[in-house]
Amino acid sequence: MTIYKYDRHINRRKKTEIYTGNIKHGEITGKYRNILKMFQDIIFKNVSSITYELTDNNHNLVVVSDEVTSLFSKKKVKLHYYDRSEWNTILVKETKYIDIGDVVTFTYKNVDYVIKKKPFKPAILYTNNIPIGEWKINVKNREVVFDLNTTYLEKKYLFSGILHSYFYDKN
Repeated sequence: MTIYKYDRHINRRKKTEIYTGNIKHGEITGKYRNILKMFQDIIFKNVSSITYELTDNNHNLVVVSDEVTSLFSKKKVKLHYYDRSEWNTILVKETKYIDIGDVVTFTYKNVDYVIKKKPFKPAILYTNNIPIGEWKINVKNREVVFDLNTTYLEKKYLFSGILHSYFYDKN
């Protein structure tokens, strides 16, 4: 189980530490693309202009996200993920435009993944219709909890980056 505390203030450039038990295994940092986007977010109370960076416990950059959604289109997030010795680009996209809840898909190394999230429920990560992870925000304790099947632990940075980048700002 991976846990990290979150901050709901406008200043999202603060580093958020990620823990598995008592062991720190990374940090997430939010950054605005430019000062204009920051003011746009403050005025419209929107946080879609933030780029997230996830570093591992050795401070190596592992995930960089960037939203590529245009006005009146389905939400899309482009993720750059460093896997061992190369950078991979993954497009995470919404598959239903008007629906209660979200259904999000992405493909990594020829494996299709689906994330389903209903309002006020955890986001569930699936592959081959089998749940492999659950990501939820605990509002009372101001923390995010991510349970991932042990078979997929080597991809924890990838999945944490995708779930955080896509769903964090919606809560």
